[in-house]
Amino acid sequence: MAKSLIAVDRTILVGEEPEPARERFSNYFSGWMAAGNYQATWPSPMSVSYVHRYFYTWQIVVAILFFPLGLLALLAEKREARFDAFFEEAGESKTRIRLSGAIPPGTAAKQLADRIDSFDPDVPSNSPPNG
Repeated sequence: MAKSLIAVDRTILVGEEPEPARERFSNYFSGWMAAGNYQATWPSPMSVSYVHRYFYTWQIVVAILFFPLGLLALLAEKREARFDAFFEEAGESKTRIRLSGAIPPGTAAKQLADRIDSFDPDVPSNSPPNG
């Protein structure tokens, strides 16, 4: 049974120009995404994409059951999980970062959400109340 992907759709506003925001974002996420076998690509100067391609379960089963001819199943298109960030100017010294994509459910999705929250300056911190 194939796992469904979880949609990512979020916008972050940061107080810096688009180029430094993209560089900081890339530095913040690239190592963590690479550890999850995501490859970073830069389709344009103001975007970054992280892509993870993997085989469908049926491809592996067919390759094993019908070896060696079944190996042809591995030539079929792979499943893709993708996470994109688009950077656009949003006024003086501000950048809007639009995040979109689809990632596998589970621990990685929770970790990504936490990592986005820690990058997003508008998410309130869990500091203790004054008192």
